[in-house]
Amino acid sequence: MGSKTNGAVSKRNSAAEKARDARIKLYRDRDARDARVEAAAAEVFTAQDELTAADEALAAVKAAAAATIAAAESDHRAAIESGEAAVSAALRKLTAEKLTATEIAELTSLVPADVRRLTKTVPAGSQASGKADAPETSPAADSPGAAQTAKVDAPPLPVAV
Repeated sequence: MGSKTNGAVSKRNSAAEKARDARIKLYRDRDARDARVEAAAAEVFTAQDELTAADEALAAVKAAAAATIAAAESDHRAAIESGEAAVSAALRKLTAEKLTATEIAELTSLVPADVRRLTKTVPAGSQASGKADAPETSPAADSPGAAQTAKVDAPPLPVAV
């Protein structure tokens, strides 16, 4: 009977050894799988960080571009106002010579409406006292006594090409 017992113990030991080997192999497979899962998750986090950095970089560029555009628009408005003031002053010289809006328009390649608008505009330096001066009148006005007032937010002067 002892040999049967030894054979049973031997079979049990062999089965336990097989089970231990299978468990070790399973753990090795699990460890390898866990390492692959961790590596893939790390790649996701790295890619997400890159996406966030790209979004932040784009936002910074857009902010800088918006500031540049705002500054350019401000400079453009200032240049337009300055240019129109110079044109207006020169047109006033022509109206002082008793030229009509139509004659000035033909002479300067401007449309008569722009000549009228620019000769009605009050020059920036004419209100230094803080009081509004009486509206200027122009000899180019078609009807006598027509109310002449300063224009605000008028469209920019067209440039002849």
